[in-house]
Amino acid sequence: MSFSQVVEVAVGLVLVYYILGQIVSIITKVILETFETRGKVLEKYLVQIAGEKQVGDFVKMPQIESQAPVRYKGLMGFLAPALQVEAQKVERIPVANLVDAFFDFAGLMGKEFTALELLALIENMPDSEAKTRLAALVKKGITDLNQLRSRVGMWFTGLMEQAGATFRAYARRVVILLSIFITLLLGVDSIDLAVQLWDNADMRMVAAARADQYLAENGAGSEIAPLLKDLETLNLKFGWWAVPGTFPAQEASGQVWAAWVLKKLLGLVLTATAVSQGSSFWYDILKRLRGDDAPQPAETA
Repeated sequence: MSFSQVVEVAVGLVLVYYILGQIVSIITKVILETFETRGKVLEKYLVQIAGEKQVGDFVKMPQIESQAPVRYKGLMGFLAPALQVEAQKVERIPVANLVDAFFDFAGLMGKEFTALELLALIENMPDSEAKTRLAALVKKGITDLNQLRSRVGMWFTGLMEQAGATFRAYARRVVILLSIFITLLLGVDSIDLAVQLWDNADMRMVAAARADQYLAENGAGSEIAPLLKDLETLNLKFGWWAVPGTFPAQEASGQVWAAWVLKKLLGLVLTATAVSQGSSFWYDILKRLRGDDAPQPAETA
């Protein structure tokens, strides 16, 4: 056993995890954008600002509506003779825009107000947490609009951070489920891959070359087909079709078969766990493993 051989096996495994992680990332992005998950999560937090009944009108405020991302209309929108795009649900709102939209929505723009005038305007606002908080600030003697905007802005900043954290939790769940699905679909067993790489110097050499290419290109493209082609290039035998070739001998005891099943399950669990860490994680590991020997990405003018 040599240290270099161990590193080469690790490079091969990390490369597989990276490619599978890229595939999971691409599918995750498509799912989240198709279902407008980020926008729906954000709207749940905007309810605290505008109230459940008025949130639809609130997101139509120009300060917010202008932040809506524009994407292809439908899955085949990019193939239409005339390019078809449409605005999606707003996914991110700068806090300054959100504060401005809220004060405009509440009618607190254009002049200075007395405490009684402010409370009267706030009373007419739809029920929401923002209405309660704003009224509490005015009752504490804060009637200067700039001070109110500053206080409200701090709260909105926290809300936007919570919305971002909630979306990341949804996205993480999708990544984990997809990692399990892709692992089971392709039958990628980490233990079996490690054995193949350990026994085959040519595989390790090809894996190292592909790893250097990825690093030189600063990562893979955003299409699935080339990634799957790269997996094929490694000549690794994985997938359920290859499983019968790893079966114990027919005369093997039940304990041997049980051990084989447990090893297969462990290999699949290791793969799913590794892939769920994300392609960026494995890209960084790949850079560290290749070290100074890896080519640097070419600089662009």
